[in-house]
Amino acid sequence: MPKMPRSKVATGLVAGLAIAIAVAGCGSSSNSTTGSTSAGTQQTTTPGGSKPTTTPQSGSQGANAEKQGSSSGGTGEEFGKGDPYSAPKGGDNSIQTYGDEASGGEKAAVTSAMFAFFRALAAKDYAKVCAGVSEKTREGVEQFMKLQHKEGSCPSILESIIGASPGGAQEAKKAANGSVGHVRVGEGNAFILFTPAGGKPSYFVMKQEGGQWKATGFNAGAPLNP
Repeated sequence: MPKMPRSKVATGLVAGLAIAIAVAGCGSSSNSTTGSTSAGTQQTTTPGGSKPTTTPQSGSQGANAEKQGSSSGGTGEEFGKGDPYSAPKGGDNSIQTYGDEASGGEKAAVTSAMFAFFRALAAKDYAKVCAGVSEKTREGVEQFMKLQHKEGSCPSILESIIGASPGGAQEAKKAANGSVGHVRVGEGNAFILFTPAGGKPSYFVMKQEGGQWKATGFNAGAPLNP
């Protein structure tokens, strides 16, 4: 049974403040690498792209993990020498070796859903963005706003928070025009290793929900080896 990576876990269903940080952070970057980082609170529970030391409970990449897992402790040589997505020697390959490599229809379904999500972000089509995230992610941001005594649907919340920021849409467009290297799946989760157009190797996390693949954060991925 595969386990969620620990040291580079994608906190994909993060609720509350972590989601607000992820949403507000979109578009704060100045280049393609940090662009993924700006959206990269998808992968972390703290701003600035720091890595959590434990797997958060579900419920961003706030807890796309349903279970607590452990790092594979990769050496950098366990994931194909020369592979552009491999960590440097001594680095962490827990994402790269997560689960199993997807192929055929499964890989097509995951990547199709991811690129559709990126295109919706790039077009600022927040109805489609909200439809493309997991239910817990969507409910999390709505709940957070209620705690701030602000009402509104998921699309209206995203419009008010990130609608005026051009950076997020630009980074999403680069992601939408990127190329996929690997898709690692296990336990209803998918880690997509991809490279945004003009960017550096990144990763994105999705979750299977109701027979469909859903994003676990309002972003366009994060650098794989920041």
